[in-house]
Amino acid sequence: MLELAPSDPIIKAYLRDLAHLKRQGVSHELGLKAPFQTLLDKAAKKRGWLLVPEQPINFEDRRIVPDGTIHDELHIPRGWWEAKDPGDKLADEISRKLRAGYPTRNTIFEDTPNRRPLPGPRHPRRIPPSPNPAK
Repeated sequence: MLELAPSDPIIKAYLRDLAHLKRQGVSHELGLKAPFQTLLDKAAKKRGWLLVPEQPINFEDRRIVPDGTIHDELHIPRGWWEAKDPGDKLADEISRKLRAGYPTRNTIFEDTPNRRPLPGPRHPRRIPPSPNPAK
């Protein structure tokens, strides 16, 4: 597991990037996903792992494409990330993606104001945004 403190430079850069986008009026999924992708990429590299964007996964008879897959040094997938539009209902989007076959473990569903990691097959929990995103 990799833990990042709020004072970590990776987190500070993420919050600065979000604040800059907010000042520019950016509020849609594709406009907001880059800072979180950068955060995941840098956090993965701290462990010697790799974030692979948009890597297709074949699951039973389905093909899914998470926004990101994190691989360890042995190329084993360790986690997934799926960005959603802030205007969508995140809980509904999570249910839809899980029905489509998205992984139920080590998956982050993120819409920038809210992040919901799925540590196990049930009970997603909400991670509130930072109280001071501009700092």
